[in-house]
Amino acid sequence: MIQVINLSKTFRGRKPIRALVNVNFEIGRGEVLGFVGLNGAGKTTTIRIMAGVITPDSGSVLFNGVDAIKNHDKVADKIAWVPENPVFDPTMSGRDFLIYLSKFNNNIVPKERIDEVLSRVGLLERSKEKIKVYSLGMKRRLALAQAFLTDPEIMLMDEAMNGLDPEGMNLFREAMKNFKNSGGSVLLSSHILTEISSISDRITFIHRGETFQTSSVEELEEEFRSKLGNYTYFELDSLREDELDEICKVFNLNAKFDGRLLWVKDASDEDIGNLNIFLVKKGHRVMQIKRAEFNLENLFLQKIRELEGDRK
Repeated sequence: MIQVINLSKTFRGRKPIRALVNVNFEIGRGEVLGFVGLNGAGKTTTIRIMAGVITPDSGSVLFNGVDAIKNHDKVADKIAWVPENPVFDPTMSGRDFLIYLSKFNNNIVPKERIDEVLSRVGLLERSKEKIKVYSLGMKRRLALAQAFLTDPEIMLMDEAMNGLDPEGMNLFREAMKNFKNSGGSVLLSSHILTEISSISDRITFIHRGETFQTSSVEELEEEFRSKLGNYTYFELDSLREDELDEICKVFNLNAKFDGRLLWVKDASDEDIGNLNIFLVKKGHRVMQIKRAEFNLENLFLQKIRELEGDRK
């Protein structure tokens, strides 16, 4: 069990930046918790505190009841951290890099173990090549192999899916599934929200340094259906406010525009066809028309709009 309790952090300087404000969440044994927020919301700061890289101003992180901030040495070997921008020696091969790391940590890992983790991330056949010729996706896989090297109990993954090709993404999903089935705990942040929703058991949302909701994927699907499930959306180039007013009056529809998508509630097939003709005649480019299906990104952006509306 991982408990993050009231974490707060302000970065001091000429203009102090309040990065975290009372961040709270829990991760159970054998659970993947998705961590979702806009750029600058506080995801990386939270993960770096949990990894022991920086210290908070207040709050605590408990790993199985042990305060990981005050007793980092006691829990460090149980934690694997995959940063957003992992650093490698480009002159080394992938295999030699893992061997070097094991020696550096004074915990020499058997050859069989290194082969195992390289195979798990699909790099075994490319492991003797120099890292400088690796693609971004291959480097992501090597970072994942590095994380598995010490057989951790906890994975802290900061944008670990960025740059993965479809094969790499599939390997990542399988690796996370096997890790959690073995009892491991994962905190997974990513901008790829479709993957977050497919891999995670629960999701914690963070905005402007504050966590505001933790829900299971099933609960979020139900929330999506209640909020957006009866909507159709048009992806547009633009829409003026007077045109939105005209749509509501002429078609007698409840509609709203978020800068990219025109959301129309309870529209019939005839309404959708007529509205499409209206938009085209107005000179708008309609990229796509879709009935709303569960989409974590759309639900998240709706939540952010609601939060920002409450602040005004």
